Amino acid sequence: MVEHLLIHNMVQEAFLKSLLKITQSIYVPCIVSHLSRFMINKVNGEIEIGNVRVSPSTTLSNFSKSTLGISSKVLIKNNDYVTLQVVTASQIGLNLSFSNDRLSTVIIYLKSPESTWSSWSKNEEHEKKTKHDKILNADLGLEPYRFSWGEVESISDSKSGDSYVLVKYRTK
Repeated sequence: MVEHLLIHNMVQEAFLKSLLKITQSIYVPCIVSHLSRFMINKVNGEIEIGNVRVSPSTTLSNFSKSTLGISSKVLIKNNDYVTLQVVTASQIGLNLSFSNDRLSTVIIYLKSPESTWSSWSKNEEHEKKTKHDKILNADLGLEPYRFSWGEVESISDSKSGDSYVLVKYRTK
Protein backbone atom coordinates (compact mmCIF):
# COMPACT_ATOMS: atom_id res chain seq x y z
CA MET A 1 0.00 0.00 0.00
CA VAL A 2 2.78 2.44 0.93
CA GLU A 3 4.68 1.51 -2.24
CA HIS A 4 1.54 2.19 -4.32
CA LEU A 5 1.13 5.64 -2.70
CA LEU A 6 4.80 6.48 -3.30
CA ILE A 7 4.54 5.50 -6.96
CA HIS A 8 1.26 7.45 -7.33
CA ASN A 9 2.85 10.53 -5.73
CA MET A 10 5.94 10.26 -7.95
CA VAL A 11 3.81 9.94 -11.10
CA GLN A 12 1.61 12.83 -10.02
CA GLU A 13 4.65 15.01 -9.24
CA ALA A 14 6.26 14.13 -12.60
CA PHE A 15 3.03 15.06 -14.40
CA LEU A 16 2.75 18.38 -12.58
CA LYS A 17 6.37 19.22 -13.32
CA SER A 18 5.92 18.45 -17.02
CA LEU A 19 2.65 20.37 -17.17
CA LEU A 20 4.19 23.39 -15.51
CA LYS A 21 7.25 23.13 -17.78
CA ILE A 22 4.94 23.29 -20.78
CA THR A 23 3.35 26.48 -19.46
CA GLN A 24 6.87 27.87 -18.82
CA SER A 25 6.42 28.22 -15.10
CA ILE A 26 8.34 26.75 -12.20
CA TYR A 27 7.25 23.96 -9.90
CA VAL A 28 6.41 25.34 -6.47
CA PRO A 29 5.02 22.96 -3.86
CA CYS A 30 2.45 24.53 -1.56
CA ILE A 31 0.04 23.74 1.23
CA VAL A 32 -2.80 22.19 -0.76
CA SER A 33 -2.03 18.56 -1.55
CA HIS A 34 -3.86 15.44 -2.73
CA LEU A 35 -7.38 16.82 -2.39
CA SER A 36 -10.20 16.02 -4.75
CA ARG A 37 -13.05 17.92 -3.06
CA PHE A 38 -13.98 21.54 -2.65
CA MET A 39 -16.91 23.09 -0.78
CA ILE A 40 -18.87 26.27 -1.42
CA ASN A 41 -20.84 27.79 1.44
CA LYS A 42 -24.18 28.92 0.03
CA VAL A 43 -24.76 31.37 2.89
CA ASN A 44 -21.62 33.48 2.48
CA GLY A 45 -19.90 32.25 -0.73
CA GLU A 46 -16.79 31.04 1.04
CA ILE A 47 -14.88 28.39 -0.91
CA GLU A 48 -12.93 25.81 1.05
CA ILE A 49 -10.30 23.50 -0.38
CA GLY A 50 -8.53 21.71 2.46
CA ASN A 51 -7.18 24.43 4.74
CA VAL A 52 -7.50 27.13 2.06
CA ARG A 53 -10.46 29.49 2.22
CA VAL A 54 -11.38 32.38 -0.02
CA SER A 55 -14.53 34.47 0.04
CA PRO A 56 -16.05 37.63 -1.46
CA SER A 57 -14.12 39.62 1.15
CA THR A 58 -10.71 38.21 0.10
CA THR A 59 -8.41 40.98 -1.11
CA LEU A 60 -5.48 40.64 -3.49
CA SER A 61 -3.17 42.36 -1.03
CA ASN A 62 -4.00 39.91 1.78
CA PHE A 63 -4.03 36.82 -0.45
CA SER A 64 -0.68 37.75 -2.01
CA LYS A 65 0.96 37.68 1.44
CA SER A 66 -0.29 34.16 2.21
CA THR A 67 1.75 31.02 1.56
CA LEU A 68 -0.64 30.09 -1.23
CA GLY A 69 -0.53 33.60 -2.69
CA ILE A 70 3.26 33.70 -2.73
CA SER A 71 3.38 30.44 -4.72
CA SER A 72 0.71 31.59 -7.20
CA LYS A 73 1.48 32.46 -10.81
CA VAL A 74 0.23 35.72 -12.35
CA LEU A 75 -1.73 34.87 -15.51
CA ILE A 76 -3.15 38.33 -16.26
CA LYS A 77 -2.26 41.75 -14.93
CA ASN A 78 -4.08 44.68 -16.47
CA ASN A 79 -4.37 47.86 -14.41
CA ASP A 80 -6.74 46.98 -11.54
CA TYR A 81 -7.48 43.46 -12.81
CA VAL A 82 -5.29 40.49 -11.82
CA THR A 83 -5.77 36.74 -12.35
CA LEU A 84 -3.67 34.28 -10.38
CA GLN A 85 -3.22 30.57 -10.97
CA VAL A 86 -2.88 28.82 -7.64
CA VAL A 87 -0.13 26.24 -8.05
CA THR A 88 -1.06 23.12 -6.12
CA ALA A 89 -0.04 19.51 -5.86
CA SER A 90 -3.68 18.59 -5.38
CA GLN A 91 -6.29 17.25 -7.77
CA ILE A 92 -7.97 20.65 -7.78
CA GLY A 93 -6.95 23.61 -9.92
CA LEU A 94 -7.83 27.14 -8.91
CA ASN A 95 -7.68 30.49 -10.71
CA LEU A 96 -8.55 33.63 -8.74
CA SER A 97 -9.41 36.94 -10.42
CA PHE A 98 -9.31 40.22 -8.53
CA SER A 99 -10.80 43.52 -9.62
CA ASN A 100 -9.82 46.66 -7.68
CA ASP A 101 -8.13 44.46 -5.03
CA ARG A 102 -11.33 42.42 -4.41
CA LEU A 103 -11.88 38.78 -5.38
CA SER A 104 -14.35 38.86 -8.28
CA THR A 105 -14.26 35.37 -9.84
CA VAL A 106 -12.94 31.93 -9.01
CA ILE A 107 -12.48 29.09 -11.48
CA ILE A 108 -12.27 25.63 -9.89
CA TYR A 109 -11.45 22.53 -11.89
CA LEU A 110 -10.59 18.93 -11.18
CA LYS A 111 -7.23 17.95 -12.64
CA SER A 112 -6.59 14.54 -14.17
CA PRO A 113 -2.94 13.56 -13.63
CA GLU A 114 -3.04 11.07 -16.50
CA SER A 115 -4.69 13.46 -18.96
CA THR A 116 -2.81 14.98 -21.89
CA TRP A 117 -4.00 16.57 -25.11
CA SER A 118 -3.28 13.35 -26.96
CA SER A 119 -5.43 11.40 -24.47
CA TRP A 120 -8.17 14.07 -24.15
CA SER A 121 -11.73 12.87 -24.71
CA LYS A 122 -15.24 14.26 -24.53
CA ASN A 123 -16.14 11.43 -22.16
CA GLU A 124 -13.43 12.43 -19.68
CA GLU A 125 -14.59 16.06 -19.73
CA HIS A 126 -18.19 14.93 -19.35
CA GLU A 127 -17.15 12.89 -16.29
CA LYS A 128 -15.40 15.95 -14.82
CA LYS A 129 -18.49 18.09 -15.36
CA THR A 130 -20.64 15.39 -13.76
CA LYS A 131 -18.34 15.40 -10.70
CA HIS A 132 -18.54 19.20 -10.54
CA ASP A 133 -22.35 19.02 -10.78
CA LYS A 134 -22.55 16.45 -7.96
CA ILE A 135 -20.38 18.58 -5.67
CA LEU A 136 -22.44 21.70 -6.40
CA ASN A 137 -25.68 19.81 -5.87
CA ALA A 138 -24.45 18.51 -2.49
CA ASP A 139 -23.25 21.95 -1.35
CA LEU A 140 -25.79 24.29 -2.97
CA GLY A 141 -28.88 22.23 -3.82
CA LEU A 142 -30.59 22.40 -7.19
CA GLU A 143 -29.81 24.94 -9.91
CA PRO A 144 -29.90 27.83 -10.50
CA TYR A 145 -27.10 28.78 -8.12
CA ARG A 146 -27.85 32.48 -7.53
CA PHE A 147 -27.28 34.02 -4.13
CA SER A 148 -27.02 37.44 -2.49
CA TRP A 149 -23.20 37.19 -2.69
CA GLY A 150 -23.03 36.03 -6.34
CA GLU A 151 -23.62 33.05 -8.59
CA VAL A 152 -22.07 29.68 -9.45
CA GLU A 153 -22.10 27.80 -12.75
CA SER A 154 -20.83 24.41 -13.85
CA ILE A 155 -19.43 24.88 -17.34
CA SER A 156 -18.32 22.58 -20.11
CA ASP A 157 -16.47 24.77 -22.61
CA SER A 158 -16.27 23.14 -26.04
CA LYS A 159 -13.77 25.73 -27.34
CA SER A 160 -11.16 25.12 -24.63
CA GLY A 161 -12.08 21.46 -24.20
CA ASP A 162 -12.35 21.92 -20.45
CA SER A 163 -14.95 21.67 -17.69
CA TYR A 164 -14.88 23.88 -14.62
CA VAL A 165 -16.90 25.62 -11.92
CA LEU A 166 -17.19 29.39 -12.24
CA VAL A 167 -17.94 31.43 -9.11
CA LYS A 168 -18.78 35.08 -9.80
CA TYR A 169 -18.99 37.36 -6.76
CA ARG A 170 -21.15 40.46 -6.77
CA THR A 171 -19.23 43.70 -6.46
CA LYS A 172 -20.47 46.16 -3.89
